[in-house]
Amino acid sequence: MGNGWVAYEGPSGDNSAHSHHAIQLSLSPGGVVRMEIDGILHNAPALLVGADTRHRLMHDSHPLRLLFIDAQSTAGQCLSGDLSDSCWVLEPSQAEALNLAWAPEAWLSEPGPPKSVLAVLLQSCRLEDRPGSPGAERVQALIDTLPLRCHQDLRLADLANEAALSPSRFSYLFRELTSMPLRPYLRWLRLRQALQKVSAGQNLTEAAHAAGFSDAAHLSRTMRRHFGIAPSEILPAMSIHQ
Repeated sequence: MGNGWVAYEGPSGDNSAHSHHAIQLSLSPGGVVRMEIDGILHNAPALLVGADTRHRLMHDSHPLRLLFIDAQSTAGQCLSGDLSDSCWVLEPSQAEALNLAWAPEAWLSEPGPPKSVLAVLLQSCRLEDRPGSPGAERVQALIDTLPLRCHQDLRLADLANEAALSPSRFSYLFRELTSMPLRPYLRWLRLRQALQKVSAGQNLTEAAHAAGFSDAAHLSRTMRRHFGIAPSEILPAMSIHQ
């Protein structure tokens, strides 16, 4: 789990139909992805499902690779613009390229969702490099402090004031540096922090409070709303960047 993305590899199980706010890429290295999307059954080596699209993964003996991308990130907005009818059935050659680019551990060093995968999905579309414009260094220094402060009530105007920038300028530079707006970026930090604490032995309530959620139910609702899954369902297979 990184900023703006979650990757999973393993069995799919047999899921009930659901929707979530994240865009979902589903890959099958050893076969096909079987998924019902808006009532239509698809069989393909890879499928991209848009945010808030109702879908259901079918049980398969082959392990699957799933990548969830925040729809409000720069990458997510680019993907949303390319999606037709909330679903994209990828060609075998595209699926092969995506499987070759699959490297979650390497993606953790990137500021947002993985560019190697996005380059295949968007073909010619690339995320911009970090800017060198005035104020960028101050914003980056502030971003570096957020993992230790994400449990606080952080407001854009207050952070902009810390960086000695106008809110609009701060918002622009923040998005350029992280590929995400402030609020979803903080949400990802809080989710990661809560899951890190649960995996270290804290119960859900303690972890939720420590990460800035009102309670365990708030944490679970946020997970389900964005990924269609509860924390307890992913903890056994979880690997989170510290």
